[in-house]
Amino acid sequence: MEDQHRRFEICYVHCDNRNLTEIPIPDCDDYRLSGDNAGGLIVTAISGKKQRSGVGYIG
Repeated sequence: MEDQHRRFEICYVHCDNRNLTEIPIPDCDDYRLSGDNAGGLIVTAISGKKQRSGVGYIG
């Protein structure tokens, strides 16, 4: 998935609570792991320019 500033790769990784699980992280600028580890995790890799947020006035 992409927007005009960043590219997102989202994947699901199955986790077995009895063993260690290696989680592949793609080459990226930032990543997030989410989920409750009840069967797996969601990996979100973010690449590209980071857009600054803020409020301003353009007159």
